[in-house]
This record gives sequence, structure tokens and C-alpha cells, in this order.
Amino acid sequence: MNEIAEKTTRPTLAADTVDWRAFDYVYQQLLSSCRELGLVALFEGDPERRLSLEQLAEGTGLPSHSLRLLLMSGCAFGLLRKHVPEGLYSLA
Repeated sequence: MNEIAEKTTRPTLAADTVDWRAFDYVYQQLLSSCRELGLVALFEGDPERRLSLEQLAEGTGLPSHSLRLLLMSGCAFGLLRKHVPEGLYSLA
């Protein structure tokens, strides 16, 4: 395989090409949103607590679609964990 084809078919993510400040900013915004909306407070007192989407929606007052997006972001950044068979969420 020639050098040009190799570069176009093999994605790379070199540490020097990533602006980690963008990740820090998004992480801080996500954490701040989870705190302000009361999501973190729902898990306080029991770090092993697992809650359903419905329980979290009731506790935060968010529509389930909006909450689902926030939960997916929380899982992607390692703040939350989704327990797939049960469909429950917990703190990571």
C-alpha cells in the first residue's frame, strides 16, 4: 500500500493534535449541568444506587428525551454508568 493510501485509510489520533481543553470544557459543563439539575443529588447517600430513566426524569423534572441525552453524555464522559440488562443508571 502506498503512503497516501495508508494515511487516508488508517485514522490516527495523536496526542499533539487534540485540544484537550475542549474536552475539559465540555466535561465541566456536563458536570455543572448534572449538579444544577439535581441529577447528582438523586444518587447521594448511596453510591451504589441504580435508578431508571423514569425515576431520574421524575427527580429532575426533565423530559425523558432531554434527560436521555444528558445521561448518554454522562456515560460517555465516565460520570455515569448504564447497567444495560436492567436499563438502570448509577454513578461511575
